[in-house]
Formats: sequence, structure tokens, C-alpha cells
Amino acid sequence: MAKVLRNKWSPIPPIHGERDLAYSDEQKIEAFADNLERQCSPNYANADVQHIGRIHRRVRTMLRDQDDREPQALAAASSEEVREQIKAAKAKKAPGPDVVPYRQCAALPRSTSEVLKPNLAIADTSVEQTLRSASYSY
Repeated sequence: MAKVLRNKWSPIPPIHGERDLAYSDEQKIEAFADNLERQCSPNYANADVQHIGRIHRRVRTMLRDQDDREPQALAAASSEEVREQIKAAKAKKAPGPDVVPYRQCAALPRSTSEVLKPNLAIADTSVEQTLRSASYSY
């Protein structure tokens, strides 16, 4: 940081818009938005429309089939399995969505592992990728 401050000041190059230099904040915002739109727009010049259609149909079929399946039954975990999972966790690992740090889990008495059994069974089940990224509203 000190090295940067020691160097001579040099002007920041101007922002070029669609037609000319952008001076006002609105013109700068518009120039950035246009630039992002150009960079992020899909390139359909070399696209295979039939392949894209096949992918869309396949995804629709997978989602429809997924709705028809019955949910998996969760296997019960023993108290020892819960204790083993707690011991196997990394000590410096960040807390999960429940915001309970590892040290608190490790300090729990053996009797509380009965309470954690359903949570372990939920964590061990295989959840499909589409459900992992799903958003829920309450």
C-alpha cells in the first residue's frame, strides 16, 4: 500500500460509452450495463438448436419423473454412529447452517447423541442435486 501511495498520481482513464466518453454517473452506469450485456449475451452463431432442444426435453422428462417418485425412507442411526461422526469432524471446520461449532458438539454428553440421531440420518441420505440447489420460501 505504501508503495502505491509513493508513486506519482496518474489520471484514471475515461470510460468510453457507445458513442462517446461517459461523463455523468448515468452515462457511466449505462456504459457498464451495455458492456456487461454484450459480454454475457449468448452466442447463437455456432449453436446447435436441435441439441439445445434435446437437452430441454431431457430436463423436463427428468423433472417430471422426479415428481412421480416416492421419498426415500431415512435409516435410523445409532448413538455410537452419531458420536463417531462428531469425532470425525474437523476441529477447525466452520459451523454449518445450524451455527453450532464443533467444540460445542464435541463437548456434548453421551445422552444428547440420542437427540442428534435424526439429524445424522438426514445428512447421510442422498439428496439429488436439483433439490440441493432448490430455494424454499416460508
